[in-house]
Amino acid sequence: MNPLIQSENQIKNNLWEQTPIGTSMNEVIQFIKTKKDWEIETINYEYGFLSQRSKPIKLIGNKSIRVYLGEYRIFSNYYFVTDVTVYYGFNEKGELIDIWVLKDTNSL
Repeated sequence: MNPLIQSENQIKNNLWEQTPIGTSMNEVIQFIKTKKDWEIETINYEYGFLSQRSKPIKLIGNKSIRVYLGEYRIFSNYYFVTDVTVYYGFNEKGELIDIWVLKDTNSL
């Protein structure tokens, strides 16, 4: 089974197990590089990420990494593809403080 089909919270909890709070930015980058299908889209040493989990949208952290984990299609909804992206947020010392998993479903 494709692990990306898991809920956003399940994916996030799995990532917390592998990269706990306080993990350095460099350690997270090295962890991501061990995942052959993942793609680092952005490493930002000046800004955190904009969390859209709640209103109003807020900036999380002082540094961030955006990673594309991949996509999946559920057979019954073949015409819809879901992209999975992870945002890692770090404090000013480069220590991990938050993870946000975003699933975005679009039609083909």
